[in-house]
Amino acid sequence: MNIKLAQINHKIKHSFKEKIILVLRLLLWVLIQLSFIFHVAFYLANPIIKQLLFGLNTFLTGSIIISFLRYIIIVWYNQKIRKSDDVRGSFVLGINQIATILNVVFIVIGIMQALGIDPAEFVTSITIVAMAVAIIFRDYITNMISGLIIMFSDQYTIGDRIKIGEHDGKIVDITLSNIVIVNDSEDVILFPNNFVFTVSIVNQSVENNQHLMIHFQLPFNQKEHERDMYARLEQFLSAYDKSNLIEKYSIKVNNVTRKAVHYKLRLFLLTTTQNERSQIKSDVLSAILWNHPTPQNKMDSVQ
Repeated sequence: MNIKLAQINHKIKHSFKEKIILVLRLLLWVLIQLSFIFHVAFYLANPIIKQLLFGLNTFLTGSIIISFLRYIIIVWYNQKIRKSDDVRGSFVLGINQIATILNVVFIVIGIMQALGIDPAEFVTSITIVAMAVAIIFRDYITNMISGLIIMFSDQYTIGDRIKIGEHDGKIVDITLSNIVIVNDSEDVILFPNNFVFTVSIVNQSVENNQHLMIHFQLPFNQKEHERDMYARLEQFLSAYDKSNLIEKYSIKVNNVTRKAVHYKLRLFLLTTTQNERSQIKSDVLSAILWNHPTPQNKMDSVQ
């Protein structure tokens, strides 16, 4: 809960910071527009300053428009997903990445104008060079496009548990370059976005909406109490039989290390709502690891 609270606080602070930056950009943009209107003589006498401010004005105009469009799209998307209990994909992440790319484009255009370079003529004059650069950085460009495709699709999203070859773990980030996963040993593994479209990947989070995978571990010196753990689990899951939430389950040893035994519990659910799935996972882990009593049939809190 403390981790979630810290994440919420971070999001609030980040959102507040973005709003402050947007207000400052708007204020600076208004001041530049007013200066162009009321200080014509000054700019005629100082063309270099006018050129610099013109480039800054171009960047600010593009950046403000992008920020407003990004805000409108995200608000629309959030309103849309509230009507669905099963939302996947990284749509907002993709929108943020596109906004970042467009901001970089306007920064480059603004710098060109500040230096007295016409962007249209510049692009036309370096067409051959641009083609050569595109060929050289082809892998990176296709990797970036693949990243955007992943973000706007519902195949993978942050929080999914995937298996690629001998590696499996939870997706913690999707960038324009890589998919970042963290395995059970807390190793950070990076997979290029292009890699996703060339190999077979098992997305354990969506292989079946009625399956719930729970990974946990017990200290190796408690291995002899495995029978008690199974008994507690059987007793606990019987509480859900009456509510028709869990149909059956299977459990197996996933890995054995010097310090712990890693288990993988698969529940076959009769529900697909995210709130109930999260509550079942929280209750099952509590029963297994801390021997909590069987739950009241409530779905009020979510892990």
